Amino acid sequence: MPESPVPASLAQASKASRHLQPVGDTHPLPCPFCGGGAIVDYDAAYGCWCVRCLRCHCRTVLSRPRTEAVAAWNRRAPSMRGPNA
Repeated sequence: MPESPVPASLAQASKASRHLQPVGDTHPLPCPFCGGGAIVDYDAAYGCWCVRCLRCHCRTVLSRPRTEAVAAWNRRAPSMRGPNA
């Protein structure tokens, strides 16, 4: 039987998106546009991950695995206006 891409605890949670705290090397950097905090978000409808800003709500595209979503977020260029624009 193939291994589920989603931990069992997440599979049993509600169908709504769930927010997970960053862990270890997969910690998302602050938002490159506004400097706000970012979270890793799991979309149960698609079985994919994204990273989004809690302040300005920009986000990455949905990705698999979780580490790819964080890597995409962390590769984004910083804002020319600075983190407090």
